[in-house]
Amino acid sequence: MSEQKRPNPEGVLVDERPVVLELANLSVTFNTDRGPLRAIDDFNLKLHEGEFVTVVGPSGCGKSTLLGVVSGLVSTYEGEVTLPKRGARDLGYVFQRDSLLPWRTTLDNLTIALELRGVGKREREDRAREYLSKLGLEGFGDYYPRQLSGGMRQRIAIGRTLIYEPRVVLMDEPFGALDAQTKGQMQELFLEIWSEHRPSVIFITHDLAESIYLAERVVVMTGRPGRVKRVMTVDIERPRPSPFEVWKDDAFRDLYTELWGELQEEI
Repeated sequence: MSEQKRPNPEGVLVDERPVVLELANLSVTFNTDRGPLRAIDDFNLKLHEGEFVTVVGPSGCGKSTLLGVVSGLVSTYEGEVTLPKRGARDLGYVFQRDSLLPWRTTLDNLTIALELRGVGKREREDRAREYLSKLGLEGFGDYYPRQLSGGMRQRIAIGRTLIYEPRVVLMDEPFGALDAQTKGQMQELFLEIWSEHRPSVIFITHDLAESIYLAERVVVMTGRPGRVKRVMTVDIERPRPSPFEVWKDDAFRDLYTELWGELQEEI
């Protein structure tokens, strides 16, 4: 049993870590040419300090909209979104596309967030060089995005977010466009960097194996309008085997089968 969870009087495990994000009765409706479109309906979730949560669901169920609400990119909604702390370092966002600035080098792309937060040039460059090493990109500091592979660009996008140590990180299918081998390598690399400071993460994915491999809890959404259908706990100790080896774990395979059964009903 995790030291961070204790059974309540009814025997249900309760996460004792502080709540860093709470979504209560969240609903989102968009106005379209064909009338109102309910994207999310009565969505409830608590994200705890240092917790890694993945979200899966059929296409169009509102997964990206969910991150849009939390980040402030979607401002019209019903319900409550509570971030106990708000500030420049409290929220990070990694998009599906790397969105690097093409006129800036790898090093300069890594320093953007620090620059916007007023960190001095010498300190931000020192920290960026440290991240180049963590990302396995030593020697590429002077390269431009056009000179790098998709996997390398995505590493920079992730490093650019984690370098300022946000408390909550939102990730919208950041590895979705990568080939299977590169994706597995990126999952391992990300968990290695994440484990240093353990920000709380909400990670959107269509890849069921990825959702289990990365997370402590997997949130399964229904078809549109997206609701919480089920929350599954991933009771596999960290550090976990590589994504290419974790399939040997009986618990992983059982979770995958169960998760596919839940999702298949919504497709």
